[in-house]
Amino acid sequence: RIPSVFSVCSVGNLPLLLVAAVPRWVFRGSCLNCLVRIMDLTRLTQIAADTVGAAQRQLPPDIRALARGVAVHYEKAPAPDVLAEGFEPDILGLFTGTPHDAELSQDNPSPPQILLYLESLWDFAEQDVEIFRKEVRLTYLHELGHFLGWDEDEIAARGLD
Repeated sequence: RIPSVFSVCSVGNLPLLLVAAVPRWVFRGSCLNCLVRIMDLTRLTQIAADTVGAAQRQLPPDIRALARGVAVHYEKAPAPDVLAEGFEPDILGLFTGTPHDAELSQDNPSPPQILLYLESLWDFAEQDVEIFRKEVRLTYLHELGHFLGWDEDEIAARGLD
């Protein structure tokens, strides 16, 4: 049995459902007409990590070895410094650091890493787990393409846009 409490929505005085102690799912309090189901960040991270691992296992061996050398970070949302660089708040992922076969330079001394923004991916997937998995896989492979030195045209030619 799921304990619930009814209250009043701050917008429009509509009934508000607050749900607690829900295994695997957390519900954001919302009026009954617009109840939004969101996944717990820990669970989203696990699904994303499993999806990235599966994507890596499907890569050709030479690329798989390179991919496993790139750190993948699962972030809730883009950090303020990412947004300050001009990226949109709903960006799905980002490759940062030095691409493969490029030398570290003073302009870009960072090791390669892929950032996946879980809230944006979850929203883009419209809270559907299967769509979320597909988008995590596509976004990961897209950002991995940047690590491999592919530009947007090469990424699109490979169906990773």
